[in-house]
Amino acid sequence: MSKGILHELVERVSGEAARRTVTDVRIGLGYTAVLLDSGGCGLAYSFRAEAGVTCSLLDEAGTLAGRPASELLTWLLKPNVLQSAVGLATVNALVHPEKDQLVSGDLADLLAVEPDWTVGMVGYFGPVITKLRERASRVLVFERRVTDEPDVYPDWAAFELLPHCQAVVISATTLINHTFDLLCEAARSANVLAVLGPSAPLLAEPFRRRGVTYVSGVVVRDSTRVLQIVSQAGGTRNFRDAVERVNLVLSGT
Repeated sequence: MSKGILHELVERVSGEAARRTVTDVRIGLGYTAVLLDSGGCGLAYSFRAEAGVTCSLLDEAGTLAGRPASELLTWLLKPNVLQSAVGLATVNALVHPEKDQLVSGDLADLLAVEPDWTVGMVGYFGPVITKLRERASRVLVFERRVTDEPDVYPDWAAFELLPHCQAVVISATTLINHTFDLLCEAARSANVLAVLGPSAPLLAEPFRRRGVTYVSGVVVRDSTRVLQIVSQAGGTRNFRDAVERVNLVLSGT
């Protein structure tokens, strides 16, 4: 049996992690951020609703700065969503893709979607949904917080309906709650498969091996600003000029 993508991500950056030290960790209500001694800064989504209701959500709180990056990297494999988010943010802080590998812009503008296609989206990305509804026959959204909006389904319905979608967009937060591999398998017949969100590691090969055609994430340009925003319960809309939206285009490569 092949290794899951989480183990592969950890292995891909373990060499760099062995040379790096964590200098700051912020676990906010919207996102988690990790800063390294190299200046690398990575983000990952904070699952605050799933984190628990105790007064101390992380026993290691107050001791993370100064630890080897290799230690926090392996937290990605832990079932605790706060630890897993720290692990994924560490992965993202360690990844430094070359500029010529990246395409700037919004994923919705890059996706090759045909007018008669059904698009499945795991996670609610409002602006992307709006653009795709203008170009596709139907957009099915799978989200834990179900609304009355048409074609928004509970997250568990993705495993039943994704096999019928010609294009699929999966939130990178599924790496944190360890459902990515299962969702990728459900979407294996899709013509287009994308991973989206600031949590997405910009590493081509682990995703290409799983049939992913686009990885859409961010590069942190102003780590001081990002840490401040994360600490003050900010989210994607607050990052603005502090990050750059970028894409790895894996199809045909």
